[in-house]
Amino acid sequence: MFSALPGALNKNEVETRKLAQLLQYITWPNPENIVWPPTLPEEAPWWWPNAFEWPPRLPDDLVWPPSLPDDLVWPPTLPEEAPAWWPKNCAWPPQIPESILENGPCWWPEGLTWPPPIPDISWPQLPDIPWPPQLPGIIVDQIPYIPNRDNQLHLFTRANPGLSQPILNGNLQILQNSNFDSSRRTIILVHDLGESALADSNLVLIPSLLQAADVNVILVDWSAGAKASPLLSTFYSWLSGNFVARFIRWLSTSTNSDLENFHLIGMGIGALNVGYIGRVLNKEIGYITGETNLALKRWLKYVGGMINS
Repeated sequence: MFSALPGALNKNEVETRKLAQLLQYITWPNPENIVWPPTLPEEAPWWWPNAFEWPPRLPDDLVWPPSLPDDLVWPPTLPEEAPAWWPKNCAWPPQIPESILENGPCWWPEGLTWPPPIPDISWPQLPDIPWPPQLPGIIVDQIPYIPNRDNQLHLFTRANPGLSQPILNGNLQILQNSNFDSSRRTIILVHDLGESALADSNLVLIPSLLQAADVNVILVDWSAGAKASPLLSTFYSWLSGNFVARFIRWLSTSTNSDLENFHLIGMGIGALNVGYIGRVLNKEIGYITGETNLALKRWLKYVGGMINS
């Protein structure tokens, strides 16, 4: 789950492996094996909340199983002849040959390299703008958000899973007196707009990550900027991203840690933020996870609410 991308592979080999992993999940289902009406397993799946009964009750006005239209043929069948839009050099009915990983799909033009080479795009480096701005007449104390002043960094390890240890960017003595271990993988968490260190996602992810592996978990609390208006918070997230990137570079240099041993996890706009951080660090970060799925956030909020209660 937390393994870094293999550095020995070039980009084409990595993409080929990704394609192989994707294709292994692609199968052509046999309609005759589809059970109707669909049934639920006897035991609840692992993700089902313990507070809910299983199987879930159906509304009284819901007819189950739903009736199929009279004109619907089941199981569905493919026509004997391929449709007009089907490539002539592809077999019908469609199949996924094992040689697709080596030779490419049947519709791939002859003479073109497979897998297609990935261009090495040099993304423009966004400027790290000075903040607060050094302009006459500006009172720094009146600026509502300055990452160096307002961001807080909380360290969690298996030695302190419930009570964080504060980390200050650039303060080596505090870092050395903490439970941070450079031999472990380091996970950086960035929360969403309107949230703080006490976000429901953090209440779920921190104990889960520490239970899964012996890692350093550093929570970035940028709530002073995240609780502004959406437009202003988006700008503040850029400022916070530059701050976190500088912190990670300092942490890696001070502890002689490889950036491939870092894992960035962002929720909501934090997902965009960790992607930007990885870009500022020249794509040296080993693993980046961005989660913007609303359903998952609601589930984490539900679980986090149970933890709070």
